[in-house]
Amino acid sequence: MKTIKIIAILMAGLFTLSSCGIIIINDGRVHETSQTEEVTTTEEEITYIPPEYPIIPSVDLEKTASDRVNALPDADLDGLGVIIAVEKEGGDFFNDETGAYVNQVVYRNSLVSQKYDTNIITLHKNAVDIHTDIRIAKMNGDYFADFVVIGGTYLGAYDAANYIINMKALPFTDYSKPYYNKEGIDQLSVGNVIYGVVGSATEAPDQLGCLYFNKTLAEKYGIKLDYRQIYEKEFTWDVYFEYLNAVDEDGIAFVSSYDDSSLALSSFMGANKTFLTKTDGYFVPDFVNDTSRSIISYVKNLISKRTSSIEKTVITVNENGEKLETVVKINGFNIFGTGEVLSAFGNVGNMPSLKNAGFSWEVLPLPMVEGQESYASSTPTTAPIVSFLSSSPNIDTCGYVLEGLFAASQGYFKGKVIEDAMKNCMTGVYTPDMLELVLENPVYDFAYAFSSASDALKAGTSTVFLNAFNGNKDIADYYTTKIKNNLEKFLNSFKS
Repeated sequence: MKTIKIIAILMAGLFTLSSCGIIIINDGRVHETSQTEEVTTTEEEITYIPPEYPIIPSVDLEKTASDRVNALPDADLDGLGVIIAVEKEGGDFFNDETGAYVNQVVYRNSLVSQKYDTNIITLHKNAVDIHTDIRIAKMNGDYFADFVVIGGTYLGAYDAANYIINMKALPFTDYSKPYYNKEGIDQLSVGNVIYGVVGSATEAPDQLGCLYFNKTLAEKYGIKLDYRQIYEKEFTWDVYFEYLNAVDEDGIAFVSSYDDSSLALSSFMGANKTFLTKTDGYFVPDFVNDTSRSIISYVKNLISKRTSSIEKTVITVNENGEKLETVVKINGFNIFGTGEVLSAFGNVGNMPSLKNAGFSWEVLPLPMVEGQESYASSTPTTAPIVSFLSSSPNIDTCGYVLEGLFAASQGYFKGKVIEDAMKNCMTGVYTPDMLELVLENPVYDFAYAFSSASDALKAGTSTVFLNAFNGNKDIADYYTTKIKNNLEKFLNSFKS
């Protein structure tokens, strides 16, 4: 496709006043302003406009959320209290007391409460306390909560203890709706049992993995991001390494707050891969292959270019006016904020730390491997999953609330993250579109979700992968007959 070049600041001058106001193009999109509104432009060169250029809609996110809830079937729960026990480790997207998105959580919950005349109560506690409270309540035959929002790795333990029920038992829910993550739920289901659900209400954007790229420093090395390549899903590991290899010996090519193993696992999920796939509704291993080999090779190469810490001299002035020099160590992702690093592996939640960065940067999706059809984002092991507690007496009504929470969340939290970026963080006109690519496909994995319930599951999936990553042998050499048989025995146990 032919590259389209538009110098944004020049294009702004090509439009004249109209009866509606001033029409300008300053970033590849068309905007309308009132005649009294100050017109601002950007000097960034628009190097590519895709055929269907994504437009950040000027929509009222609150109204859209309200409309979605109002379109759901009506019901009157007569003031029923619905309790949601939430692990703090999973983030703030169910936290209605404190946190970055407390206003959005309160608004989302209020929509559902008003729709169904119910009172949504959130218990925001650490994972150990939630598990203890549920165990004690079940032992005593007490009612503790209706829903539990737990980190993925605990799902298997909750099932093994019979704390949760099949989510299909909840009436008035439709998990085929677009506000649920169908692929994610499929990874949390075996046979006819859905152990937990994920989607718009759980996919906390700030937790999703991404790359950060220093465009100011890139110019020094003669690098220019090819946005056509990114939009058309051609941003591969090989392309990424072309950028990294342009950094001179004294420069810093890559940093990350992730340790090596976490980086490898996140890159695996970023390739839109899971350790297990489905055959006739049941899981079979699917990771001892060339895709895993490629990811291991790429990440080993990436780590060889990694800088873990740097030292900087900071000059301060004491109360006597004397200048003092102090040497400080800067670690991990924070090094990227110095402007001396070409790229960094982090998550969307790192973005606010770059609000006052004195250089131009871009947020990018994780690079793709051969055969990958869409970008994907890694989710942390603490990524929240919603399950229904077997001790709840409200199974006949809570489906309304679950459906409402997910419907109200569709596009709402993601939209707020992009809005915040546009107002406070971004330094380029492409950033909202890059965020869309980062946020479009969070990956969940059964091997993570049930790892707490089976040593054989963990030993036969992520441990094999990491042994190959940290070792010098082929991944197939670590996938021994004993490990394979133990894994298959565990997976087959779901068929009985």
